[in-house]
Amino acid sequence: MRPTASASLGLLLTLSGAPAFAFAQADQPVVFVHGLNANSSSWGSVPSNLATLLHIVSYTPTLPSTAYYETQRDSLIAYLSRNSISNSSILFGWSNGGIDARLVGGQQALAGLATYASPNRGAPIVDDVAYFASDVAGIVGSAALTAADFLYYAFHGPEDDSDVWAALEYAGVGTVTDAAYGYAYTIANQYGAGSAVGGSEMGPSTTFMTSTLPSAGESAHVSTRVGVTWETDDYYSGGMFKIATPTNADDWTSAWLFATGQAYFFAEYVAGLPDYGDGDIYEEHLVEAEDLYILADNMAYLDEDWCETVSGYGACLASDEVLPVYYQTYDGATASTNFGGAVVHTNEPLQQDEIGSVLQTYFNVTSR
Repeated sequence: MRPTASASLGLLLTLSGAPAFAFAQADQPVVFVHGLNANSSSWGSVPSNLATLLHIVSYTPTLPSTAYYETQRDSLIAYLSRNSISNSSILFGWSNGGIDARLVGGQQALAGLATYASPNRGAPIVDDVAYFASDVAGIVGSAALTAADFLYYAFHGPEDDSDVWAALEYAGVGTVTDAAYGYAYTIANQYGAGSAVGGSEMGPSTTFMTSTLPSAGESAHVSTRVGVTWETDDYYSGGMFKIATPTNADDWTSAWLFATGQAYFFAEYVAGLPDYGDGDIYEEHLVEAEDLYILADNMAYLDEDWCETVSGYGACLASDEVLPVYYQTYDGATASTNFGGAVVHTNEPLQQDEIGSVLQTYFNVTSR
């Protein structure tokens, strides 16, 4: 059974509350390092909230997260220097930020570092997301054509290509397909070769992941190194919506499953239509039904397709919808823990309690 947070932040604060006569404790600098294609605001109110609850001072740099890792590392080192916290800070890295934290730890002493849902063993998604994007675009385009073809035939009989496109235009399907293509383009660039680091350094088999990162040397400078992994509930369902629109993912997933069911229903319906002894009509019914069956099968496959994209094709591994737990694992950590729940990789502001518990449990940060 997957372990969860040992206690909520509220309970930890209650148990660790200092007595009224205790000496004042100096606040610990904690640098919250954001992930790929993000910035300091990606943390939401987590850093400021935790600073009011715990004896910490929160810092939230914005790094060039799509640049090569060496550039990101140097930018973070410069930020620490400017704020005079070079050797006294805990670096708390979310996703890609965890790799930055490890690289900085390889260069200088730190009070500690934590990687949270970070691609410590690489990210298979950067190698395969372009294929998934192509699948999405193809399936949505097929859906539009099949739907228009079916509807036009149902009312007008056999048609040519110009009739199909006329029906598409009349139905406003172009807006839907444009949105789908936009989605496919966005995720392909966000997680794939659209960034320098994603295109050449984050893949599991790259030289950076197999050689440079394992030999970064942070163990020589940082005594406390924590690896935190996260597993999303139902990681095998609706992933393509969860990473794009986490707050509305359930609704989109339900709508997609309904549309898939309707495609199967109409395939059966068309296959059973009377042909009135006309061979041409019978043949047309078979063609329409087959198109609908193919469309429904492709739509049903997208969940598995996304899971395999995230995991590396040929597998569907437990993940946070972007990184499998296996690839999040920090092999050089002095302590490790695994959390789980409904939250996905792209929604770090919803994990305040877990982040707070890590700071208290492993870095001896106390409550105010």
